[in-house]
Amino acid sequence: ISILGLFSFLISICLAVKSVFIIKKLCVLCLFTYFLNLFIGLLGYEKTEKNLLVQLKEFFLDIFEGIKKYPITTVILTTIAVCFLTYTSTSYVFTPNVKKSKSIMKFADMKTNPYKISGNILGDKDGKVTVELYSDFVCPICYVYNLMIHKAMLDVKNIKIEHHNFPLDKECNKYIRVQMHSGACRMARYGIAAENQGKYWDMATELFENHPKTDDEAIEIAKKLNLDIKKFKNDMNSKETNEKLLTDIDKARNTYALNGTPAIAINKKLYLGIKPYYELKELLIESGGYAK
Repeated sequence: ISILGLFSFLISICLAVKSVFIIKKLCVLCLFTYFLNLFIGLLGYEKTEKNLLVQLKEFFLDIFEGIKKYPITTVILTTIAVCFLTYTSTSYVFTPNVKKSKSIMKFADMKTNPYKISGNILGDKDGKVTVELYSDFVCPICYVYNLMIHKAMLDVKNIKIEHHNFPLDKECNKYIRVQMHSGACRMARYGIAAENQGKYWDMATELFENHPKTDDEAIEIAKKLNLDIKKFKNDMNSKETNEKLLTDIDKARNTYALNGTPAIAINKKLYLGIKPYYELKELLIESGGYAK
């Protein structure tokens, strides 16, 4: 028992090092069990003529002797353990947060949008389920959610997406008290200007991926998308574009009391923050969509 406790403590120390230096977190309850292993090891230890290394060697020899004596039992228990560990590590039944994190990180690791579409329409034009998407082009989580929404439109029918701007930028958003995403208002105007030429989602993809810092950089993107540059220049700073942006912001605040992004409203029911992809897909199907 003593050797087993001390051996478990050594393994626990390895886990603690991984937690602190790799995961960057440490579970207090786990830490308690680590020292409980040490306590058991010390409590059960008896001084004998044999040193600790000899006792450790005899401990492993005893295990091997037990395996030889009860091979069938060993195979059965090992099979059960392997099946249990395989099931729990693939189903995440005991670690749902890990499953959620992996689903989100799969999209967060994407540098470009492999699901991007062209035009102003995302989803089914005549879809019965309306999803209002509120986002900010500087918001990194919005970028991830944007990828998920594009993927979902490939997997779920009967959904139509309505994009609305809610930049967390005091330059145009009078409802936020702390400046968070400088330049978000400017990029929202670029998106609206491209929408006027039927290429909103083309521009949105470029804005999320490249974050143009100036009008000149945005114009270069517009050229890449074959937009009418003269019209684009006029529209990105026009009164109509600014009014449309402010209308989006007012709607987000007055209808849903929104104060952050990303957020979606499905048939007028608001859902704040990012969801793992499988939850988003299930939510869309439960709301009236159906899998392709």
